[in-house]
Order: sequence, then structure tokens, then C-alpha cells
Amino acid sequence: MDSTISGKGSAVMYTENFIEQVFQVRPNVELARVFFPFLENAEDYHYAHCIYLDDKTLIAGVAFTSSPERPSTGLGSDFKNYLNQTNPETFGDFLLRIDLYDGVMHGYYALPDLIDLTYREFSTIPVVDEILEVSGGFLLWYHQLESLFALFLTDHARIADARRNINMKKPEAFHLAKSLKFDENLSLEDVILERMVLGTVKFPNIHGANTLYRLKNAAFD
Repeated sequence: MDSTISGKGSAVMYTENFIEQVFQVRPNVELARVFFPFLENAEDYHYAHCIYLDDKTLIAGVAFTSSPERPSTGLGSDFKNYLNQTNPETFGDFLLRIDLYDGVMHGYYALPDLIDLTYREFSTIPVVDEILEVSGGFLLWYHQLESLFALFLTDHARIADARRNINMKKPEAFHLAKSLKFDENLSLEDVILERMVLGTVKFPNIHGANTLYRLKNAAFD
């Protein structure tokens, strides 16, 4: 999936077209409402971490209602550095990078650890590898987890419930996954624990990845 971009100057140029910022929400409620119009009572959120264009088009962002220890507010360059060090080229590369970076935005990973994580290799499990191919073998998205359960289950409602309950860390969901076996030594729970590196699954950030992909293509035209 990864390939090196030869024109590194152009790579740097396209990453200069967006802004990364951590800010307190309450003093910046109007800005938060621009990025998160779907949030009710935006003033109840403590801080936000956003990546956006000059025109306030949001590439990626999270808003937090709690206040764990976080890096200082202000402008940052971690995401630019991450892209410049890992050289995404295809749309799939950008989709993987932007959703793995969610781990930095939530404080799960420091940037050097995320760079190492991006190139992690997994043991070969052909059917799992095909389902997770677009995400480099990582389990990141709702539909991927549902597809893994669908290898064993046929009831769509039960599959959706299993996915939701895994995200909610309900023990019964992990017990179910443990009972679903690829072979006598490998369960679905083993796969989930190894590959769901952000601790949950989510919708893929298609819009943000496409925005970055278009910026890169424009820089190389």
C-alpha cells in the first residue's frame, strides 16, 4: 500500500495547506460549532483537536467532554510530520493514515509510536487479511468488524449488536468472539485484540482522506 513520493518538496508543499490545532472549546464556541455543527450544547465540551483548511473545511477532528491531561493548546505539526515521514500516495494510504492518527488525537499514541505502528506486520490469516486489506491489516472500521463476525454468523441484527458491544467493551461480546474459531488455536477474539489497535472501530473518514488525496494530487500536477 505504501509507496515513496519522489518529489519530496511537493509533499511538503501539500502538507502546508492545512492547519492542526488543539483549542479550548468554551472560549471558542463559534469555531467549535463550525467544525462540529451536529453537536448539541457545544459549550459542554472542554477542548477539541482539529485538522482543517484555511476556509475551515474540516479534515479530521474530535471534541472531548472530559479533560484528561493533554498537550498545550495551540497550533501543531504532528500530522504534517506524520504524512511527510510516511509518504502516503494512494487514497487508501491517506484513509489509513488519517484514521490511525485518531490514536494521536485521542492521546493513545505519541507520534514516534504511531509511525512505527503504521508499518506493523501481522501474522498471515488469508480471509482476515483480505477483509482488512485497505486498512493495512488493521481493524479500524465498523464494516470490517461486522464482516469478521459475518464469517461465523448469519443474523444481521446479531452481527450489528456484536460490533456495538465490542465497542462498548461488554464482556459477553468478547466471550462470543472467543467462541468463534478460525482453527483450534485462533479465535476471532485473538484477531480483534491484535488488530483493533485504537480500542474501538468507527466510520472511515472518507471525506478527510479524499480532501488530503486531492491536495496531494493538486500539488503534483
